[in-house]
Amino acid sequence: MVVVVVVVVVVVVVVVVVVVVVVVEEEVVVVVIVVVAASAAVVLVAEVVVVVVVVIVVIAASAVVLVAEVVVVVVVVVIVVVAASAAVVLVAEVVVVVVVVVVVVVVVVVVEHHNIDIPPTSIPPIVSDLKYWLNSLGELHKPTT
Repeated sequence: MVVVVVVVVVVVVVVVVVVVVVVVEEEVVVVVIVVVAASAAVVLVAEVVVVVVVVIVVIAASAVVLVAEVVVVVVVVVIVVVAASAAVVLVAEVVVVVVVVVVVVVVVVVVEHHNIDIPPTSIPPIVSDLKYWLNSLGELHKPTT
């Protein structure tokens, strides 16, 4: 773009100089040359300003995109960490429930098997409910005569 403008300006200057030299005096030639050179300088400065503005805008847009990418990465990392910790808590809850159920079943089976007499006030409600439930299952499976 700059090369085309410079070539056009040079051609115009040469043509103007030739025409002016042939038609008028030298003083007018100097004025025309100065005017043409000044207009070429204005065009050149305008092109440099446009290039600088475009470079600044592209750099600023790249910085905005980079910041947005960093924000997205941080949000994804936070979501992954929260999901992982929720999974750990869920597994821990399942383990606790399984351990409690196993302990209660073992206690009930041991008490029933050894005919240990435990006063009703010392049995937690969940154990007595489980014992009642196990006894009910036993009653259901007894053969009827």
